[in-house]
Amino acid sequence: MANSYYLQSAKDGLVFDIKTPVGSGSPLQAYEQKTEANQQWTFESVPGQAGYFYILSADQGLAVDIKTPVGSASPLQAYEQKTEANQWWQFKSVPGQAGYFHILSADQGLAVDIKTPVGSGSPLQAYEQKTEANQWWTFESAPGNTFNPKLNPPTTFVQLDPSVPPNSFVVSGTGFFPGRALTLSWLYAPQQGQGPDNTTATLTVTTDPTGAFDSANGLPVLSSTTGTLNISVTDTVTGQKVTESSYWNGTSWSS
Repeated sequence: MANSYYLQSAKDGLVFDIKTPVGSGSPLQAYEQKTEANQQWTFESVPGQAGYFYILSADQGLAVDIKTPVGSASPLQAYEQKTEANQWWQFKSVPGQAGYFHILSADQGLAVDIKTPVGSGSPLQAYEQKTEANQWWTFESAPGNTFNPKLNPPTTFVQLDPSVPPNSFVVSGTGFFPGRALTLSWLYAPQQGQGPDNTTATLTVTTDPTGAFDSANGLPVLSSTTGTLNISVTDTVTGQKVTESSYWNGTSWSS
């Protein structure tokens, strides 16, 4: 069973809540945190819509939905899952507010917003994006979650995006805390007598709402050497480290 999370506001610590009685069409509100399923959420990638997610309730699997007609100030509701853009959401980091995100709709780019005046029971609405705390959200673990972070073996990168160097490799991982900054470090050691000395890099990646990430990393020597790639990923909050070592034979990777 997938982990579930509270979506907690930077304003007063209020969380996403389905107003009771819960059913398709029930309004969403910001409410003081409790331990009930109508405040706990999972995340599911939208097929064919890279970077967008359904936000699904642990109570009946209802999706966060903008009530139609969609426009700035349209109320949010819990609704049966469908294949329309008013249920597709992306999470964009808030500049200067580590761990907080704007939650933006694929329909007009509207942001999840607590209607003012903000207090427990204030309605949630879709609203034009702004720089105020009632639109900033973070992930809070629900009781009973377990984490098993792991790195996948690297894969070679098929260059479709010209901004990514050729001969790159992709590092990916799953099972991490969502929305978490990770420090990704790698060291590539060519076999003796092949090419340049060791190549190393360190960068920061952020997990998506499912706790996964992927990162394309430029390493031009892959076209001319064989060698070993050592990867480590460290959670910047807990300090937990996960490692992976793989061998490049000139055309493919093996563990």
